[in-house]
Amino acid sequence: MPRSMNPMDFVGAFEHLTRVYQQARKLAVGDTGLSEEQMSVLTEATRRPGSPLGAVASALSMSASAAAKVVRDLVKKGLLKDEPEVVEPTEQGQQIGTRAMEELWSGFASALGGAGAIANAVAGLINTAASA
Repeated sequence: MPRSMNPMDFVGAFEHLTRVYQQARKLAVGDTGLSEEQMSVLTEATRRPGSPLGAVASALSMSASAAAKVVRDLVKKGLLKDEPEVVEPTEQGQQIGTRAMEELWSGFASALGGAGAIANAVAGLINTAASA
């Protein structure tokens, strides 16, 4: 039976996961020339092509106006299609978004010791939160 975490253990584990995720995220953005916000919108569009702008904004905890500005910037870069109210990647946008998600997952998994370590870390956090 796994030992239970006290709240400070939980906070420390969560902060560690967050730091590792942010580092992997920066590596995924890499030399694309995109900001982290732009990459967030592009990867969300890659995961859920054709989503309404409001759904993308909500998923990323962005205001609708901030998301709309990022979408306009990505349309100008040729990474999103110019479609009203829907977020749809172009072929180039799909390629960049997919590669970024793969690099993010790979970097995150590697930093934590593999996919199994991620699953164990998340399960530990969930179990701790559920027992609190």
